[in-house]
Amino acid sequence: MSIQIRFFRPRLARTKSFFILVILAIVFTLAVSLLRREPEKSANTVRDVTVPSASYPLARRPTSSAAAGFARARALRTKGSVQEASAAEAPSSRTQPAVEKSLWRIKGYMKSAAEANAFLKEKAALLGNLLEAKAKETEHLTQENARLKNDVETIQKEQTRLKGKFAAQLSNLNVQLAQKDLVLSGLNTAKRNLEGELNSLGNKITGLSSAHDAVQFQLANALAGKTSLEESVRKLTDDLARQNTANEALHKNVEELTAALRDKESQRQLVAGELEQLGIFKKNIEAELVSLKRNKSELSSAAQDLEARLAEAVTAKSGLEGELRSIKEELAKQLAVNEALNRSVNELSDRANQAESRGRSSADVQAQFDAYRAQSEARIRELTDAQAESEKKIQEFLNRIEELTRASDATKKSTSELSEIIAQKELSINEKQREIEKLTGLLQKTTAERNNLILTLEERERSINGLRAALKNMEAQSAVLQQELGSGRSYEADAGRQLEQAKALNNSLKKKISNLYVELELLRVESAQQARSQ
Repeated sequence: MSIQIRFFRPRLARTKSFFILVILAIVFTLAVSLLRREPEKSANTVRDVTVPSASYPLARRPTSSAAAGFARARALRTKGSVQEASAAEAPSSRTQPAVEKSLWRIKGYMKSAAEANAFLKEKAALLGNLLEAKAKETEHLTQENARLKNDVETIQKEQTRLKGKFAAQLSNLNVQLAQKDLVLSGLNTAKRNLEGELNSLGNKITGLSSAHDAVQFQLANALAGKTSLEESVRKLTDDLARQNTANEALHKNVEELTAALRDKESQRQLVAGELEQLGIFKKNIEAELVSLKRNKSELSSAAQDLEARLAEAVTAKSGLEGELRSIKEELAKQLAVNEALNRSVNELSDRANQAESRGRSSADVQAQFDAYRAQSEARIRELTDAQAESEKKIQEFLNRIEELTRASDATKKSTSELSEIIAQKELSINEKQREIEKLTGLLQKTTAERNNLILTLEERERSINGLRAALKNMEAQSAVLQQELGSGRSYEADAGRQLEQAKALNNSLKKKISNLYVELELLRVESAQQARSQ
């Protein structure tokens, strides 16, 4: 459309200029021709037409020159001369070519006026056709503008609907996010509860470690008492070795003491076995805790702390086993000492027998034996007290071991319960993780849909902007066409005015031509009268 407008603009301008130039040329030509013909007509009429006043009743009165011509004609007729008659015939012979020439000129002028009138009519018809085409084009553009406005309204309604749909989807996303926040808060609460349980387990393990340290301290005290007891036994053995008396009662007491020491050794062996079982139990606990640490990687900090504490317990157990081995070695040494004591007693008996055989006094031997017996009984009482104290300490140590065993059982039970709880929590966490993954996938899908909707809305907005720009261009083109239509109408009005002027001029020319025809008829009549008169 814009190409057509740009194409028609110069043509319209050229057509307008051409019309104006043609009209001006016609008017100028007519004016010049009229100005040139009026003097010729008057001159020819004055010079050639010689009509008497009596034969000119309907026309205007002739001029003074005509009267002079008439006078000369009358003078010539009165004389009756041939020369005057021929002179009178000369003007009539000159009048006929002038009239024919004037008629030809008038006919050419009328023909040119008719051609100019036809040309003006053709131009007026062309302008009317152009105006009709412009009006049709303007109507088409108006319809296109209305259609574009309807399309814009439809697109705006669609945009409003999409915005409502997008707002609903955003509200659904907000609800889903709130639900996810609730689920995450529940998971955080469960995590905090699990951390509290792990802290309580750590506290229990700490208590067990402190109890184990206390048992180790008591065991060290018992070993120190055993060492002091062994020193006492060694001193007693030395005293018995220095004694040269042999007494069956002393031998019996020594055997009883040896049996008591064997009982103590068996009790110590039992304690060592129980300690070994406790070490095995602790190893099992350590293995369970290590497996718990391996299975619960997300609680690595608490598990590492527990492993460190168990490692300390294992180290303490290894030290305890070393001490038990040293106790066994000391007991073996004690057995060797007891055997040496038995040999000393046997030697003492042999010496007593030899002394009796040598004839020594039995009273001295008896006194010496009594003194040694009293001293031995005192030492035995001391050893018995020390043994009772050692048994008491060993019993306390056994009680502490039982307490540790119960604590270990409780810890094992709580550890198993905690493992079950952790397994349940892991299952619930895995379920929640799957739910979170599902919700995350749904969120990603919804986000992708939202992005697609945003892209669609942007594309719609771009298309709407393009339509608006096209509508603005169409409106601008319509305004330009309206302006051109107005200018065309003004041109049409100008052409109409010029046509009216041309028509008026044509009418005036027709009137003049009719007047000329009348004058020509008068001239013919006068010429005919003159011819008849001659």
